[in-house]
Amino acid sequence: ESLDFSFIHVLRLLYSEDEQVKLLAGEALAAFAFNNVAQQREIAESGGVRMHNFLTFLESKDEYFRCSGAFQVVVLARIIPDEDQASSSAIGIKLLVDLLEFSKKDQIQALTCDCLARLAHTRAGVPAAIVSINGVELLCRLMMCQTEKVRYCAAVALGYLTFDHTAERQLLRRCREQPYLVKVLLYHTRYGKISSSFLDGWQHCKRIGLPPLVDKPKFITAKDSITYLSSLKEQPPHARPLTILSMGADTATGETATTSRHHSSPLGLFRDDRTATNVTGRSSRVSRATATFPQNTPRSDADITPAETPKNEDVPMVVQDG
Repeated sequence: ESLDFSFIHVLRLLYSEDEQVKLLAGEALAAFAFNNVAQQREIAESGGVRMHNFLTFLESKDEYFRCSGAFQVVVLARIIPDEDQASSSAIGIKLLVDLLEFSKKDQIQALTCDCLARLAHTRAGVPAAIVSINGVELLCRLMMCQTEKVRYCAAVALGYLTFDHTAERQLLRRCREQPYLVKVLLYHTRYGKISSSFLDGWQHCKRIGLPPLVDKPKFITAKDSITYLSSLKEQPPHARPLTILSMGADTATGETATTSRHHSSPLGLFRDDRTATNVTGRSSRVSRATATFPQNTPRSDADITPAETPKNEDVPMVVQDG
């Protein structure tokens, strides 16, 4: 809208000696031209772009440069005069799908999924091209990634691809085989786009029956590591009542504090299973002292300290007159 702005300024940066400047200039042109035919026409009238402007990035060893360059080629394919639109689009899509399959970096995988999600709703023919070279299968694999960002980007890309009938059928087949994929897909696409036809097809699959879940991913079965009261062993008859503080596990034996042979009571009461004294946490000081005394050892009056001497409550109180 600014009268001083012109695409010529951005097009000149494509011929800069700095590779980073050239890449950012291409990204700016792709952002203007994305799903905007009028802007694409204006870029072409200002001088346009050529295929050699992107070859450096497409052949780069840097995965980020290849990913960004491939996305730019697909978006600007209509206004690249020295290359056929179908050929330039196919080159860019093939590079993106190859990055999905061979890249080991989570950031590159997430960025590639994001690029495919944007291209999936740019123009007709692009989603079909992604599906034809095994794009749905690779995105389903990435939805099982341990990195949440990768799962999110892969789910969003699949959500847009469900508007393609072939992709919808392939995804339904995978969801029938691995039903937990739907949990990941619906969780991450609750704010995105997903085909209503796919949702109807999934409801039909649920009505006719689904196979049992096998080999669930770790990020879905994280609650399996929680210790529940029902999973603890039967308590000994003389044990203290179970509390939150007594649910720690013995790292050496793997037993819980309430079921181990040596109980981790702060008072040191239950030393072994032979102790038969039924002492609770509300016992008096005398009962605690007798409980911790060695078994079968008689205790004389001399062993009782003044602090432990029991008070005779039956002795009447004597009041002396002043």
